[in-house]
Amino acid sequence: MKRLIGITGLFVSLVFIAGCWAPGPDPEPTPPLPEPVRVDDLFVDAEGGGYELTTNDSAFWGPYGYTLWALKGAEQTPFTGREVSLCKTSGDDSAGYGIVICHYEDADPGIGETMLVVMINTNRQYIVGEVMGAEFTQIVAWTYSDRLLANKGQTNVVRVDYDGVLKEYILRLNGTEVKSFRDDEAPIHSAGGGNGYIAVISPLDEFPAVPVQVTFMDQ
Repeated sequence: MKRLIGITGLFVSLVFIAGCWAPGPDPEPTPPLPEPVRVDDLFVDAEGGGYELTTNDSAFWGPYGYTLWALKGAEQTPFTGREVSLCKTSGDDSAGYGIVICHYEDADPGIGETMLVVMINTNRQYIVGEVMGAEFTQIVAWTYSDRLLANKGQTNVVRVDYDGVLKEYILRLNGTEVKSFRDDEAPIHSAGGGNGYIAVISPLDEFPAVPVQVTFMDQ
């Protein structure tokens, strides 16, 4: 079952996640991100291909953090699978970064923009969730995986496939299957939609002295 987290709870929880819990084999299950903000123009072409987010803009720093995301690349309808290489070279280790899949605008005005997100951090943790408007629903809590490479400057490969028979998503990290999950509650995302990228700005990021920098490359 998805776990719904309100905006206020998201803000407070990000402070805790960035400031209190250390990485390890049994990390605390914690809500991951504040209200998302779409900023397509900040995700720019990277040298060597792919996209890069680099920012130390104090407009995106605060006591509750920010979540920056963008739609990039071709839409997939239906969604079958996606593989992306991710590398964070600067910024708080606990803050998540990753991919957006199956984004669309729901006809129900109470839902609006919705998407699935898969994020990792440089503490060897991953999380899966759904964004619906300004709310985040946790599908898989922050989980430690020894399949992820730790520390900044390491490239990790995240792959998500959809099994239309079992109606399950399969998450692979650096080539190894680590988790399967379902999206059984409305809004449903199996029909696919837009692809993109996402990165959290943590209250522990040191703007403007130290920027957040993440590169994303579809495989």
